[in-house]
Amino acid sequence: MGDGNQRPPGRNGQARPASHVMILAVDTSGVVAVVALATTAGDLHFGATGANPRAHAEELAPLVRQALARGTPQRVVAGRGPGSFTGLRVGLVFAQVFGWARGLPVSGVSSLDVVARQYALVDGWVVLDARRREVYLGRYRSGRPDAAPRVVTRDEARAAIGTETAVGDVALLTDTDRRAVGTTRLTPASLAQCAAATRGRGSLQPDYLRRPDITWSPAKQGAPPP
Repeated sequence: MGDGNQRPPGRNGQARPASHVMILAVDTSGVVAVVALATTAGDLHFGATGANPRAHAEELAPLVRQALARGTPQRVVAGRGPGSFTGLRVGLVFAQVFGWARGLPVSGVSSLDVVARQYALVDGWVVLDARRREVYLGRYRSGRPDAAPRVVTRDEARAAIGTETAVGDVALLTDTDRRAVGTTRLTPASLAQCAAATRGRGSLQPDYLRRPDITWSPAKQGAPPP
């Protein structure tokens, strides 16, 4: 039987290549929301970041609405962190509900992978601010993650990295100011490139890496929320 998706032959007699898939990519692992609409060929049709820190819930939907004005996605990709419990949930839940409502496949991508691609990292480490004087740390070899990401203290990160190359919030590792925060922001272009590279197979399991900042007290264990 023939392939039902086969394209009619072109002028040279060869089958025309299938059209590239349009991907909607969202990430809320960092300080601001990031949205990109691009094809698997790398053509960026829309890219934007939120204007206000920690305003993922307020700004993600309007950014996606702007993206949809530039094209119709056929696949959805969401950043799975690492990141804060609250921030990650916004993007992951939005992506899954959006995909379900439109009947689109949804997959995930590591936010550390996005940073690695953003800095064209081949061998070395990605460092992102995790607050509490800790950082998210990921090791890369030949452009690919070499180990599961983890959250460590700044001292532990310095010891692990040694003299190897590191990108991202590296300045935090030597900053003595307890109030210092990371400044790395994911770019829509890098998010789109990583989303295309997943080929729809990236896990949606969030990389929380640690418990949420706010939890139920022992006195309220077992009591359902009001």
